[in-house]
Order: sequence, then C-alpha cells, then structure tokens
Amino acid sequence: MRTTLLSLAVIFLLISPDAISQDKVMQEPSFAVLAGINLQDLKDQQLKEGWFGNDLNFDFNGYHAGINIQIPVLTKIFLQPGFLISQKRNKDVQGLSSLEYRISYFEIPINFVFKTLGSIGYFMAGLGPYAGYAINGKAFFEDNSQTTKSKIEFKNVIKNDDPLTVYYIRPFDAGGNIFLGYELQEGFFMQLNIQIGMTNMYPEDNRLQGNNLKLKNSVFGISAGYRF
Repeated sequence: MRTTLLSLAVIFLLISPDAISQDKVMQEPSFAVLAGINLQDLKDQQLKEGWFGNDLNFDFNGYHAGINIQIPVLTKIFLQPGFLISQKRNKDVQGLSSLEYRISYFEIPINFVFKTLGSIGYFMAGLGPYAGYAINGKAFFEDNSQTTKSKIEFKNVIKNDDPLTVYYIRPFDAGGNIFLGYELQEGFFMQLNIQIGMTNMYPEDNRLQGNNLKLKNSVFGISAGYRF
C-alpha cells in the first residue's frame, strides 16, 4: 500500500502545473486572429495534371487574414469555423505576353482540429471544407512591356453577346482545407495550409464551342496568429 501511494505521489509531482492548466484551457472555447501568405497560384488544369499542376513554384501569390473560434467537441477534437479575406493569383506566360489574375475572396472555412500536448504547447492538425465568394478582381495583360489593367466581372454564364474584351470568373468557390501547426502555451501559433479547390473558376461560355477550360484555387500557405 505504501509503495502504491508513493508511486502515485511521484507521478503527481512529475506532472507540471503547466500541463494541468493546458488541459483545462483545451476544454474552453477560444478565439484567434491570424494572417499569412499564399505561396501557390491558381492552376490552369487544361494543360497541367494533378491538383497543383506539374510546376510548384512557391512564389508569393497573395495573402490571407481573418479570425476563427475554437469549440471543444470531444477530447482533443475541436470544431473551428472561421472567416478570412484571401487574395489569390494566376499568371500565364506565353512567349513575350502574359495574363495575370488577382482575385480577393471572402472565405468561410469550417475545420475539425485535433490537438495534443507537446513540450511547450500543442501539436495540431485540421481538415474540413471551405466556401468562398469573390469580392474583387483585376486582370493584368502584358505584351511587349506594356501592361493593360482590367476589372474582372464575376458571373456563372457568359452570354453570346457579352464582349470578348472582358475577363470573366465565377464568383463562388469551394473546396477542402488541410493544415498542420504548433501552438505555444502563450497562444502564438504557426501553421502550414493546403487548400484544394473543387470548383472550376471559368464560367460556362456560350460564345465558344467545346469550352473545356478549367481553373481551380489550389493553394499552399503559411499562417501565424494568436489565440486568446
């Protein structure tokens, strides 16, 4: 009996107060602010294979910023809905000319997150769907060092009498999120994001026969934030 009590006392002493407080915090709802950069552009999948195409360029292609709320569901499992403003880009170079899209979205990600204690915080992994709606967009056409900027119009169907000089993109976007990260006990965190778009961003174009163009929002990103 004494041996058992002594063993329990040693185990109790080995458990740090920080770990106890962290477990308590993990059972409470919390809010976070976050921001970061998008490193992978939109992919024209007419010529490229796979979710991210054949060339992963990891260039700076936009930003994202927003908030989320973390709600305990089960032990170590959380529901994490959020709201983001995210800019995504695509640049297609053909010889001496290029066409670049810059599109900003309101996005609502809804992730399920697994968190477990580490030495100074939490390891975390999440996945879930997202939905986005375009709020602003510009197209930049460059030819022989001369750049023409145009506003993008958002519509799902291009009519026969719509002008050929306007750039069109679907306003609605949806897909899936995956992220991995680490959160310090003080609340600061960093995470690597992967976003896989499921929606073809090119509208149905009644001006063209056999239109099979595909453009999807497939993005790598890095975020930093603070949870309180």
